[in-house]
Amino acid sequence: GFGFEEKKMGLESLTKIATQLEAVASLADKLKQMGKSQVITGWAGSGKAWYLTGLFTKIQRPLVVITASESEAEQIREDLEGLLGLDMVNSFPGWEIEFLKAEAPDAEIVSERLGTLLSLQQRKSGIVVLSVPALLEPTMEPNLLKESALELQVGQEKDLGEIVGTLHKLGFKKTAWVEEIGDLS
Repeated sequence: GFGFEEKKMGLESLTKIATQLEAVASLADKLKQMGKSQVITGWAGSGKAWYLTGLFTKIQRPLVVITASESEAEQIREDLEGLLGLDMVNSFPGWEIEFLKAEAPDAEIVSERLGTLLSLQQRKSGIVVLSVPALLEPTMEPNLLKESALELQVGQEKDLGEIVGTLHKLGFKKTAWVEEIGDLS
């Protein structure tokens, strides 16, 4: 049957073929030399993600993909995750709130946006996918983001009072049960 190992080998072969395309090699060389943005057009469907996978594999540095719409960003992100894995692709979603409405964005969207920004700041990001509307929405200043991050690692010992104090300063709410992002119990 067609098991996990065969599927993995197939994806690796597809990625290798993509890195050998003349268009990928040419753009990778331009990006390495100039380090500036490039517009890529002409690829349809999952071909975009395949091309971007080859480019990312070739240049071995973070890549930001900007699409015209949120739905296009979501489709490319899903295709890239299928080719590269979940840990190599980050999303920077739009707020999904109506213009001039007095409502806060969903906590999950805020969390995802902040996580992606932090990943970019720490140079841990693979490919970030976002739409033009998401790009135009306001976000946190880089130095404020760095000051607001609390990084904890498995096995690390830290004073609980210090952690709780930092979380309170960052806007976490003390609740009986943690039910959503931003709750502290």
